[in-house]
Formats: sequence, C-alpha cells, structure tokens
Amino acid sequence: MPLPSLARIAAALVLAAPACARTPAPASPATAATVEAGLADSDLVADSDLVADSDLVAEAARLLTGTMDSSHQAITDPDYFDLRVTTCPIAVPDGPADSVFLHQEHAHSLRPEAPFRLRVLELRSDGEAVYVALYNPDDPRSLVGMCARPEAERALPADALGTAPCLIRLSRQDSGFVGASPPVGCPNERVGTTAIKASSEWTLRDGELSTWDRGWDIDGEQVWGAADGPYVFRRITPETHDPEINGVTMHLVGHFHNRAQVAADPGGFTPVEVQSCLIELRGGPLAPSARVVFVEQDGDAPTFAMARRRIVIVDRAPDSGRVRVSNYGIADDQAYAGLCTRPAEAQVGRHDELGALVCQMTFEPQVQGDRIGFVGKTGAGGCPSDYQGASRLEVEVLLRSGSINDWSRWYDAAGKQVAGSPTGPYLLERVID
Repeated sequence: MPLPSLARIAAALVLAAPACARTPAPASPATAATVEAGLADSDLVADSDLVADSDLVAEAARLLTGTMDSSHQAITDPDYFDLRVTTCPIAVPDGPADSVFLHQEHAHSLRPEAPFRLRVLELRSDGEAVYVALYNPDDPRSLVGMCARPEAERALPADALGTAPCLIRLSRQDSGFVGASPPVGCPNERVGTTAIKASSEWTLRDGELSTWDRGWDIDGEQVWGAADGPYVFRRITPETHDPEINGVTMHLVGHFHNRAQVAADPGGFTPVEVQSCLIELRGGPLAPSARVVFVEQDGDAPTFAMARRRIVIVDRAPDSGRVRVSNYGIADDQAYAGLCTRPAEAQVGRHDELGALVCQMTFEPQVQGDRIGFVGKTGAGGCPSDYQGASRLEVEVLLRSGSINDWSRWYDAAGKQVAGSPTGPYLLERVID
C-alpha cells in the first residue's frame, strides 16, 4: 500500500519560515471543517516537489535521534512535568527511498515503559526545508519500546504507519531548525476537550528540542497545552540520568511556607518559610545522576528537617538502592545567605565548604493520579541530634505536587519526645512567586 500523500498536508504550510515566538491564537474562529478544508485546499507543495536532500534530512534526523527529557525545566518550574522523549531510526522498506523514518515515544520520565504518545516521523525535503509528517500507527501498543530492540528488528511496513494528520515544516536556522504546523492548524486528537484544532511549534538544536503543542477551541481560546512557553527537552544519557532522583529534587525545589496551617492552628505550629534551589557543587566527587539543592529557612524555630541553611545532596543509597537525601551543614553559612536569589550562574557551592552530615533519609515513589509523589523517612534509630536535650531526630516526609509534609520529632535517650509537633506534620505549601 502506498504511503498517504504528504502533499495534502504540506499544501497548507506557508513556505516562508514561521517564527517560533509565542504566537497568539488565530484571530478568526475555525471549525473542524475549515481545518480539514485548509489541509486539502492548496497545491503549493506536491509530492513530486519533495526531492531527495540527504544532507538536510540526515541532519534533522540526527538532531532528533536519542533520548531527551525536560527534568531541568520541571525542577525549576512546577508548571511543567518531567517528560522523556525517545527517538530512533526505523526502516520502512516499502516507503519512499528519499524518506527517513523515526520511531518516537513520549512518556513521563518515571514511567518510560508506558508512553502516552507514540508516533512515527517521516522526514523528507523539498531542497529548502524538511517536512516532518507525524503518523499515528494503527497498533501503537505493539511498538512500545521499539528503540530498545535490536536495529534489525526496527522495521514497519508502510501500511502499518496509520494516518498522518499533521506535518511540521522545519527551516534551517543557524546550526539547527525552527518550524511549525500549518497556520490553519491540525486536527485535534486529544479526547475529552473542547479543542477543534491543534498547533505545534518546534525549535531543534544540537542536544535540545523545544516543542509547544496547544489545542484551540472554536473561539480561538487555548484549552490544552503549556500556557507560558514550550517544553524544553535536553539530550541525556539514560544510564546516568535518574528520574526518581530528579523527581525528589523537583519536589524539594521552590518557595514554601505553612501560613495556612499556622492561621488554622496558631498554637500548634511555628511559622516556617523555606526557599530552595538547584545549585552546582564544585570541587568534589558526585555520582553523575546526583542533584544538589541549597535550602534556606527563615525563622527562629528549627522545626523543619532542613532548617537553617543546608546543602542537600540527592543520590542513590548504595545499600538499599533507594533515593537518598543527605543534609549537610555549611562551614560558613552566612556566605550562602540569599543564594537562591542570586543569578543562576552564581548559584554555586563548594564541596570543601560542606559541614557535618546532619541527617539522611531515603525516599520511595508514591503514585498520585497522573503525578508521582515520594515518601521518605530516616533510618532505624533516626539521626543524632542534641537539640533541646534530644539524642535523636526522626523524620517522616511526604512530597506531593505543590507541598512538603514534614514531621520532624526529637527524642531524648529515654524515648520521650522533647521537640517537634506532637500532633502531625508541618504542611509547607508551594508559593508561586
């Protein structure tokens, strides 16, 4: 069976390179019928015009191929998920000889085995730009994990590719490509929404892919997709990139306080405000997948497990294999005051400025609907502490989307609690600055 014609979709594209700025919704309302008609109405690009340009297509395919994720963006901006994109070349023996085909899976980084989007990309060129047709395979479940298979097994017949409801036109820009879907839009494929059309904008650079996918309703209002800008995927090495470490880090980073809890129970809880940020730790050994967080608490009562100023290293415990959070003091913590408010390039710590290890905890993932939280606690015997006559500190933490629930309790040698809340955890809610 021949491949569906690319001309039907490519005809709707404006041949001038589209800008990848944050474009507003179309000014005039559209209907599903006008989207369909717009895709069929023009003959600006015919299949015969999509000529072989092996260098242009090969370069776009190279930049797309590999594993990328949005962990860095998700850690610094809670409005974005940590998503993983895995792309690899496949063979379509009965497809056009001048096309390159790629298999692509989109998944939550913590669930790479369960992609929420799977498609095949066909790359062709007209000599000036690269056209990327996005196919929805007829049997996507049978293709999950395709990129992990031996290269000889990565093949599909053309009649298994399914439909290609949309196409991206990529134009050369500097050392990469920029492009977008047709101005008329593409058919909306996200069920359960009022969207009648979708749009997509891409920026492709060496080691980075930015995509901004959005759905629009009949009035031109956005109804799904990121509101403030594209997802930014950076190339990773999966073997040294740990999604659970990134997940714990993502929940720890931000600005938090417990004002609502204090207002509801002023006698039971002390006001706590915490500012934390991802930093670079220089001058010492760290596992390739480790993350480092600086944590600063405002207030006088150290009732929070990471009180005062701490440098926190998130890595894997070698004995249990669980995610480990190690809290270190800082030799001269005044030098780190306000570190999270400094420019990103100045958010740096030094390994030789770490103080004593204050406490360690281990964490495990906890599924919460479409998001994954984490539960953590100190090990048997807690952490040593002499605060208010205590001999040990025990901590239980629940990390959820938008909040940290921390129950830190100090006990003396006789097992009597001498500090910390006796009734329940501190409820620290994320502040959107």
